[in-house]
Amino acid sequence: MNDSLLVYKLTIMYMLEHSGSKITKAMICDFMLGGGYVSYFSLIRSLSELRSSGFINEENACNRTLVSLTDEGRETLSYFSGMLSGNIRGDVDRYLSGKLPEMKQELSLTANYIKDAAGYKAVLKTEERGNEIINITISVPDEETAEHVCAGWKDYSAGIYEYITGVLIK
Repeated sequence: MNDSLLVYKLTIMYMLEHSGSKITKAMICDFMLGGGYVSYFSLIRSLSELRSSGFINEENACNRTLVSLTDEGRETLSYFSGMLSGNIRGDVDRYLSGKLPEMKQELSLTANYIKDAAGYKAVLKTEERGNEIINITISVPDEETAEHVCAGWKDYSAGIYEYITGVLIK
C-alpha cells in the first residue's frame, strides 16, 4: 500500500475518533482538501477503501453524508496511530475544536422525507446530547413541499420547539 494513502486513511480515522460522534463527509473533505493534505481523487479513494474494509460507516441524512468510525476502524487506528505525525494530529485537533459548536448544531437537527400512499411525510427531529427532544412527522401533498419543510427545519426548529412547549405547558 502507498504510504501516503495509509496516512490519509489514518488521518480520517483519527479525525472520526476525536470528533466524539459522527461528522459529515463535507467536514472531512474541508479539512483534508482545505489543508492541502490530499488530492480529491486520493481522498475519495481513501474513503471508499475505508468503507469497503469496514473501518467507517456512511449514512445519508438531510442531504448530507454522515461518517462514523466502526469498532474495527477504532481497533485498527489503535495499532497504527503512531504512524500519524504530531503535526497532523495537532491540525486535526485544532480543526475539530474550532468546528465543534457548528458540528454539534448541524448534527443535532435531522430532516428527511419519505413517500407513502397518501403523498409525502417530512420527518423532523432535534437531539440534544444524544437524546431526542422533539420528533415531528408532517404529511404533505408533494415532494416539493416536503423538501421545503425539511429545508426550513434548520432555521425554525428552535422557535417551533419553544412554541409547542410553551403552548402545551400553559
